[in-house]
Amino acid sequence: MGETPSRRERGLRRRSARRWRSAGLGLAFGATLASGVLRLPSEALFAAGGATSVLAGGWYGFSGSVMVVFLLAAANAALGRAGYRSSSTLGWAGEAAFWLALALTAAGCRRSWEQTVNERRKEYQALAEEHLQAHERFEATSARLREKNEVLEKKYGEASALLSAVGAIGTSTKPGEIYETIVDTAVKLVPCDSCVLTVLGDAEQPWPVVSTRGSFLAWRKGERIRYGEDVLGWVAKHGQPVVVEDLSRDARFMATSAEAWFRSMIAVPLMIEGRVAAVLGLGRADEPTLGQDDYWTLTSLAGHAAVALDRAYLHQELAHLARTDGLTGLFNRRSFEEALQREISRAKRYGSPLSLLLLDVDHFKHFNDHHGHPLGDKLLKQVAEVIRRSVREADTPARYGGEEFVVLLPETNLRSAMQAAERIRQGVAALAGEEGKTQPLGHFSVSVGVASYPVPCPSAEELVKQADAALYEAKKAGRDRCQACKDFLAG
Repeated sequence: MGETPSRRERGLRRRSARRWRSAGLGLAFGATLASGVLRLPSEALFAAGGATSVLAGGWYGFSGSVMVVFLLAAANAALGRAGYRSSSTLGWAGEAAFWLALALTAAGCRRSWEQTVNERRKEYQALAEEHLQAHERFEATSARLREKNEVLEKKYGEASALLSAVGAIGTSTKPGEIYETIVDTAVKLVPCDSCVLTVLGDAEQPWPVVSTRGSFLAWRKGERIRYGEDVLGWVAKHGQPVVVEDLSRDARFMATSAEAWFRSMIAVPLMIEGRVAAVLGLGRADEPTLGQDDYWTLTSLAGHAAVALDRAYLHQELAHLARTDGLTGLFNRRSFEEALQREISRAKRYGSPLSLLLLDVDHFKHFNDHHGHPLGDKLLKQVAEVIRRSVREADTPARYGGEEFVVLLPETNLRSAMQAAERIRQGVAALAGEEGKTQPLGHFSVSVGVASYPVPCPSAEELVKQADAALYEAKKAGRDRCQACKDFLAG
């Protein structure tokens, strides 16, 4: 089957038919007038006009009247040529037929004109309706495109901000800086009244808040979030993000004094190796409430932030391992030497005293030979713990090598350093264990050499040398004792 012609094609066909019919009518009218008035031999012309009318218009509408005009006009012309006059019966009939045909032709022309006008009017109305509908469709499509464009612009802005934040997060290896960047980015991406970041702690202990932002601070830095309680604690316990559009109607949570400020909240976990490392929370007090779009934005941010934190924690751990002794957890020799140079420079600048303790575990080889290296390592850990408890936070205890330890004491003269050394010696002697009774002295013990800057040691190298000499004297004198450098004693 052929395709159904369109409205435009049908209109073109109708206009073509009307043109042909109009031409036929004009030809028929002219031929009739010529044949009736002038009595010209126009049979052939009438026949051509009639054929044109039949082919163009068919037998519908006023085409029948056109054919009557042709037939009567032809008969009238034929009678005139045969010698009949208008006064005869046949001539009179031809004259009557002529005028009747003329009237019918005029009526047909008027009807054709009216039909043409009506059809044109309908076509124009249809075109106007199509134009109106097309304009409405255009406006509707434009509105949808504008709406989608606004959404895309918003998404682009969020993606750009997120990309910028990821770059900023990725450039830092310090957890504290990353905490601040995460919260700053969250507030930019999702407008809120308050934002909080709390980091991983023991499940039995509250989690500390490490960073906050907002128009008012529902949480404060250093405050602790209880595991399993309220929205943040629930996310920490279950490891699942949550969107609460109305806190007053959500039966899962009983808002704390901090969360009671908000109508809606979002909290997402920062997962590292399958465990919750931190929780990021946002709260909004009024409309519009936080919803799914905000949730997806924060979830994406949390994923990138977790990777950055994991890298920062790993870097921090590696840095710690590079600075500390793997067995005892004290600073290693390299860290001690860096600290010594730094403290010597400070002591020179401000003219403050600086003291050094050099310790050695007595008869440690004897202990290893009789009890083995595992117990020897255990003894070293116990000695390190005694040292850690006996010094201040500002001091630098380190493992110097083997069974030797060193302690750097800023702002401490030699007499005060001797008191610190005695506390350590007594603490080691008090260590419990049957193994200590097998030692030559009947218990665990350490010998300690003490030296001080600037008197009598004017440099870092001299400070270490004098402390080592004092340690040698302590061992020579029988061990289990604290010995100051000779220059100090002589002074």
